[in-house]
Amino acid sequence: MRDAIIGHGNLHESGMFLDEILAENIILPKPDKTGVTKAS
Repeated sequence: MRDAIIGHGNLHESGMFLDEILAENIILPKPDKTGVTKAS
């Protein structure tokens, strides 16, 4: 979630602003066996 919020801020600063943050706009992958979640 932290990364999604930081990414939203980066988009806003670059002029590519998303109107709102919704659960449908955020993809959260499942953690691996060690509990780490990584972007695919």
